[in-house]
Amino acid sequence: MGFLILLLLAGCKKNEPLPLPSDPIVSPTTGSRFDMTKDSIFLYAKQLYLWNETLPSYTDFAPRSRYPGEASEISAFKQELFDITQLKTNPQTGRPFEYPIQSNTPKYSFITETGTAGGLMRASGTTIGKAVLHRAILPHHNRKIGYIVLDAFPTLKDSKAEYDEAFSFLSGQSIDELIIDLRTNNGGYVETAEYIANFLAPSHLKGKLMFSQVFNKQMQEGNATILGYQPYLDQNGKVVYYKGRPATMADVDYSTTANTKYFDPLGNMNDIRKISFITSVRTSSAAELLISIVKPYLDISIVGQPTYGKPVGSFGINIDKYSLFLPSFHLLNAEGWNGYFDGIPPTVTTPVDMYPSAWGNPSDSAIKEILEGEGIQNKSQNRVPSKISQKELIVRITDPIPMEPSGLTLKKE
Repeated sequence: MGFLILLLLAGCKKNEPLPLPSDPIVSPTTGSRFDMTKDSIFLYAKQLYLWNETLPSYTDFAPRSRYPGEASEISAFKQELFDITQLKTNPQTGRPFEYPIQSNTPKYSFITETGTAGGLMRASGTTIGKAVLHRAILPHHNRKIGYIVLDAFPTLKDSKAEYDEAFSFLSGQSIDELIIDLRTNNGGYVETAEYIANFLAPSHLKGKLMFSQVFNKQMQEGNATILGYQPYLDQNGKVVYYKGRPATMADVDYSTTANTKYFDPLGNMNDIRKISFITSVRTSSAAELLISIVKPYLDISIVGQPTYGKPVGSFGINIDKYSLFLPSFHLLNAEGWNGYFDGIPPTVTTPVDMYPSAWGNPSDSAIKEILEGEGIQNKSQNRVPSKISQKELIVRITDPIPMEPSGLTLKKE
């Protein structure tokens, strides 16, 4: 598989070669770079895709003979990815799990041209918003309500200081309720959602089950040998050594036990009696995970619109000058729940202004509902949802943000 190996290794700039898997993947050893990339997309999906059991054999799928008339390489690769992702049907809806919102674009998977190479990386051109847009106290009658706008979940390394300041401020104000505004938050890193959840957790939750990252069976059993072509790098992009050689992503422990997280409370939120989340169709990925994590333990309400629906995550795979992201794990909360592929429904449906003139305005429809909605579980059940534009509906497609896993660790030597 000579030339294919070159494509699979193209993402590594290091001088030291990666150890090759002991059972190299069988595919044609000659062909154009275009053909080899189509091979690689399928072969990675065959081992890493969350629903890989539905994929046919390499011979039956025949990636090289497909898409000869596409206008460009990237359009051919996107069409191949789309075809792969439409094979697994959600039995609850009768539609593919990756049923497209935008024509020929999977709901979760995507491939993008990076223009560079090296390590497992975020897609080139992807924008992750500011961690904390606003925090304030909203006094209302005899209630002291904290309010925080979380715009996105960047890497914890880049956002930790913002979260520490914001939650330190809130916990020092003796609040008894908290509004977390996720209306613009289309996700990011699982480790960041985990960190925020620990701020929200009262002290009695220490050691309680938080969530699990559940990878596909082949990865859990250590049989995703193709990952031997992807380097395992530390947070600074440096080589990590394992058994005396550069580590690869095939050396990671993908077992559910190794990828189950437990609460380790960070803040002083013991006096908070309720948390209200403001959501919209843009609320996605790790933002939905935050809601899912606290749902079994805390008194919460969800006000606004149904969320996007993404209980799955991925990490970047480098193939030549492209980065491929396809779901390889799903997330289960403490109750084993991840049933929000079509979005998390709100407790109370109300219009959501996506671009408010000022954050924390009591006249904002969602905030007003929370402030004035005494007995919120019984109010506004017959509201008509606000009309969502197609532009808003496909925002997660046009600016995809992969939900990257938290704390992947190497197998014990």
